[in-house]
Amino acid sequence: MTKTIKQIADELKMPKQKIYRYIKKNRIKESHQKNGVMYYNETVINAIKSAFEEKSTSIEAHQESHQNSINEVVNVAVIELLKNELEYKNEQIKVLQLELKEEREHNREIDKKLLDTLTKLAESQTALTAGQTAEKQKALVEKMAEVKEKQQEETTQIIIDADIEKTDTEKEKKGFFKRMFNK
Repeated sequence: MTKTIKQIADELKMPKQKIYRYIKKNRIKESHQKNGVMYYNETVINAIKSAFEEKSTSIEAHQESHQNSINEVVNVAVIELLKNELEYKNEQIKVLQLELKEEREHNREIDKKLLDTLTKLAESQTALTAGQTAEKQKALVEKMAEVKEKQQEETTQIIIDADIEKTDTEKEKKGFFKRMFNK
């Protein structure tokens, strides 16, 4: 069975110009010609098919190999980036845990001072109920108010200092993209 260049090109799903160039380049003769149209026999058709299939397979193999190497490089880069980000996050966690530990210790100290003050207050109230004079009672109440006010000021100052420290550390902490682009 014989076919024209167009039929061969359609079968291979390639432009007929490419088939025509291959035939001219390799000086392939048609099996016969009818009304100016060249026809080629099965042997020639099979040779053309195998030539283009080899080129196609070779190109596909090269492209696949190239794509695999690109994918490998990208994967390595992504893994490295994720490792670095994980290390950075672990450091942030350590810092936050240390700050939390310090804050808890500080709160324990404040609680202890508050407990001491409450104990003194209870003792003072007991002494007052034991029959102290009105002036002594008044002096004790004023003293307790001063102590309470002083403790409130200390607690407020401690909280303000902790907030300032927290704000300063938050300013120092920057995400990956902020560090990369300084924003």
